[in-house]
Amino acid sequence: MRAIEQAAAALHLERHADDVLAVCKEEKIERAIVAGVSVGSGIGMLLGLDQPAMVDALILVGGSSRGPVDATPQIKGYSAPEFHKYFKQHIEGHQIHHCAARRCGPEPPLR
Repeated sequence: MRAIEQAAAALHLERHADDVLAVCKEEKIERAIVAGVSVGSGIGMLLGLDQPAMVDALILVGGSSRGPVDATPQIKGYSAPEFHKYFKQHIEGHQIHHCAARRCGPEPPLR
């Protein structure tokens, strides 16, 4: 079962990497510094491995080489019109409690 989940996660990331490559091709981007956060770090790693001539550098934050089995909740959360609410919840869920209340997270509420 674990092998099936890992294969599904890899396929999921490969599709996103293909999307990034399609955008780069459309915009005529031949070389890039690729940054990825969370699931995006797995996508960045795939791009670096599969397209080394294109990727000048990788900036990877809060990811793993395994990737999630299902990133649907994150995709829905960051695609929502008020994604900043999900961002705060996501950051806090990763035990970086002080970050969501500082400048790296959404603006704190006015008092």
